[in-house]
Amino acid sequence: MTGNNMNIIDSFLQNFRSRKNEAVILHTPHGDLNLAKAGDRKKFQRTVFEIQRVTDALTKQDIGDWRKAWQMALNVDSPNRVKLYDIYRDVDTDPHLSGCTTQRRGFVMSRSFKLVDASGDENTDALHYFDQSWFKYLLRLAHDSIWWGHSLIELGELTHDGDGCLCYDGVRLIPRKHVIPEYHRCVVNVGDDWHSGIDYHEAPYSDWGIEAGLPDDLGLYLKAAQQTIPKKHANAFWDAFAEIFGMPMRTARTTTRMEPTRKNDA
Repeated sequence: MTGNNMNIIDSFLQNFRSRKNEAVILHTPHGDLNLAKAGDRKKFQRTVFEIQRVTDALTKQDIGDWRKAWQMALNVDSPNRVKLYDIYRDVDTDPHLSGCTTQRRGFVMSRSFKLVDASGDENTDALHYFDQSWFKYLLRLAHDSIWWGHSLIELGELTHDGDGCLCYDGVRLIPRKHVIPEYHRCVVNVGDDWHSGIDYHEAPYSDWGIEAGLPDDLGLYLKAAQQTIPKKHANAFWDAFAEIFGMPMRTARTTTRMEPTRKNDA
């Protein structure tokens, strides 16, 4: 995960406490906020990325479409990954490939982690802030950036868990078609020019957005598409062949002994 947007998460480590009834003071670039006060909590409401989502169309893709989409994504002046992400969506549905990616994600997510202080001692109080469902889902979205190339993750509202520990109420992935990572912009409508987008490296969006992956990385699905697209077409051709020629042989019996009659029956 990259960017200068980790100050909110860093504040967890700087402000963790052992007694749950103590006031939570967050030290932010915009001043200190006491989350025990309703007025300060109101000031700390997250800034939502406002976008207009549309339904994706499922269209047939081939190697020519893949090459054109790759070229559009490489455009320096106006990079556009929309067509490439349409192909990636088909790639992601390949049974064998999705099994491999899910298995790798499972290996990563099953590993335990710990937080240590400057002296190397484990800090269980600080670990409690991150041993939450929102953080595990954030790690999953960050891991997906290996395949897709980039993920922009938005943090949810600040709340408390059952133990009174400060946490986020969730995280969500900003739809990748709305993000132009090369220029760190988020556009309202798919296909808009990146100049009209929101710079999520600037406040207040930088306080709630976390990047995973490199801006110019197109992900491993770019290479995988060269195999999954022909595989999908080959499966379709084989299905049509089996439908026509895959029916079992039929045997007919007749009591006639006359050759012309038997041919007519056949």
